[in-house]
Order: sequence, then structure tokens, then C-alpha cells
Amino acid sequence: MQLTVQIPVLVAEIYGKYKNRITYTTRLQPILTSVSAIRRVEGDDVAIEVDAFIPEQYRNQIDGSHTKWISPEMRRCVCYIDDNRKTLRDFIESGEQERQIRD
Repeated sequence: MQLTVQIPVLVAEIYGKYKNRITYTTRLQPILTSVSAIRRVEGDDVAIEVDAFIPEQYRNQIDGSHTKWISPEMRRCVCYIDDNRKTLRDFIESGEQERQIRD
């Protein structure tokens, strides 16, 4: 199953009176990727959690302080329901808490 997921990437931001200081912040970047599992987040009707395959070109950009890596190429990410409503229709209507995807 292919879904649009949000991955946290590090972004350099310039700040200060003379724009001479740099800091790194985390931003969510949407990517289209395959997922192996989807699960509901308790009390959240806007997003779900997915176990997503992270393409190699994005792996070094992801903030390393997060411990949501499942394996070297799989990571637990956030997926917004509005971005994937047609693909997630069966899961949303079923009422299941978690589903493993077999491709």
C-alpha cells in the first residue's frame, strides 16, 4: 500500500539581527512511500501511525534523536487521514485498531 506520510527532517534556519546564526529545527515533510502496518492513534481523528519504508535519499535527513526506527529502512511515522482518504477508506470504516499490510 502506498501512502503519503510525514517524516521529520532537519532544516537549517538562519536567525539573528544580522542573519548570521544558524540553528537546525525539525519539520515534517510529506513523501509517498509504501507501508507495512497501519494503526489508530487513541483520541486522534486526524492522523494515524504507519510503519513506513524510508527511501535511501531521505534516511540521512531524518532527525536521529527520535527512537521510532523499527529497522534500518523502516520507521514509524504519522500519516494524515485527509491526505489518504481514498486509500484508507476500508481501514477507517472497519473500526480496526491495527492492520498489517501484505503486498
